[in-house]
Amino acid sequence: MRQLHAALFCSFTALAGPLAGAQAPTAKEPPYPKTGIDFSGVDQFYKIADILAKDVEPSEAQWRALLATPGYRIVLIENDEMRALIDLALKPSRKPKRDSVFKTDGDGARVLNHLITAAHNRADVLKTCAILERSLRDSIAAAVPRTTRYLPKGTIERFPTPLIAFAVFADDGFAEEPGILLDPLYVQENGIVELLSHELHHSYTGMIHHVKRRSAFEGQPRPADLDLFFAVMHLRNEGIADQVDKPYPLPSNPKMTWYATGYNAAYAKTPAVLHTLDSLLAVAAEHPAQVGAAGAQANRILWSNGHPNGAYMARTIVQTFGIDSLMPGVYSPIAFFRTFAAAEVQRGNPPPFSAKAMSELAVLEKGYITQP
Repeated sequence: MRQLHAALFCSFTALAGPLAGAQAPTAKEPPYPKTGIDFSGVDQFYKIADILAKDVEPSEAQWRALLATPGYRIVLIENDEMRALIDLALKPSRKPKRDSVFKTDGDGARVLNHLITAAHNRADVLKTCAILERSLRDSIAAAVPRTTRYLPKGTIERFPTPLIAFAVFADDGFAEEPGILLDPLYVQENGIVELLSHELHHSYTGMIHHVKRRSAFEGQPRPADLDLFFAVMHLRNEGIADQVDKPYPLPSNPKMTWYATGYNAAYAKTPAVLHTLDSLLAVAAEHPAQVGAAGAQANRILWSNGHPNGAYMARTIVQTFGIDSLMPGVYSPIAFFRTFAAAEVQRGNPPPFSAKAMSELAVLEKGYITQP
């Protein structure tokens, strides 16, 4: 879902699999489990929390034991500052710095508050984990039909259920190439089936789509247009996955009122956001030297990694042509944009993207999409 991660941590990744996901295992890092459920990150979090509560710095070996768990290895793909955040949240002597972050009342404050709450509510979090150990497979079974509706037929039957790992890190959950990461306190407060259905969609999309893998770019300089492609892909990723679990307007959750408020406001502004994105794509087409700046700006205009704006696009496609018309977009983010453009024209609206913007999308397609 990446509700907080999108704003907090500038990631070089976008979804399980493409371009820059999990690093290849080194000699010190064994391969991730291919499937299964892992709670070891939660256990290690509380061991570290006990040490920090005494205002003692854990040893390097103790930190490694935490960060080597499958859950925290996935956390580190998106946020390599997790160790520092845990230290800041839980060490008594860090209170002055903590308080300065809390005064900002921003995303950083939310993460620190989450880590502190999880440390204080250990019994409840561990009880939730115990319940999940017994019931998670039933929750997966309940989530799969919701996920399947927005995937090409037969997708889920082709693959094992991805690894589902737990770690205490934020009010969030997300999918990366190694598997799905969930926070047990977030699950405790928000439920599991809808969250799983969304993240399973990301995982299975990463298994079948035609976006080039990281290995295709190894040993090469970082492409200048990578951020621009990521903005496009974020809209596809979150837009289709949000059809699984997020209606519009999004109901307000008492524990995350800020998210529903922000989501609904950003959703309503989608035509304006896409107009700006069109301009940025056109700039990249006309002035290739500016593609990096255009990509950075494109990501800045997407609230919460593009969830609400992508959902607007996907819902427009579904309401115009039906769910099956989303399937080309599952395979290719560029196809998702083209289908949305066709839907807008079908509805009697002006084309949402200019000829120059569409030409830049074609350039991105050539650089990042493999031909089936």
